[in-house]
Amino acid sequence: MYGFPTETLQETVDALENVRRMFDEGIVQSAFWHRYAMTCHSPSGHHPEAYGAQRITLEPNPFCNNEVDWEPRFDYDIDAVGAALRLATYNYMNGLGLDQPLRSWFPIRVPKPTGGR
Repeated sequence: MYGFPTETLQETVDALENVRRMFDEGIVQSAFWHRYAMTCHSPSGHHPEAYGAQRITLEPNPFCNNEVDWEPRFDYDIDAVGAALRLATYNYMNGLGLDQPLRSWFPIRVPKPTGGR
């Protein structure tokens, strides 16, 4: 999972490095990244401002009220990061790019992984 309101870009890059290592060591054969969804039952859904997020609306959804519409306040392009995570992981699942510098998957400038490539 990625995109929690308090998650830093460094934490996301480090998470991808952990996934890369698991593929490289043969611990996993498949993976999928899911973007964080704020729910009304979670602490972040009850108090999004405590997590640096802002609710978009307080109006109840006419169908279901589980997920909270919120506006992220990331200082980076979360959509570009998500695309990079999916691209890298797809390649790792196919045994490709495990030696490639981690930062090369991202179309934006990202920090080097902590203790990794």
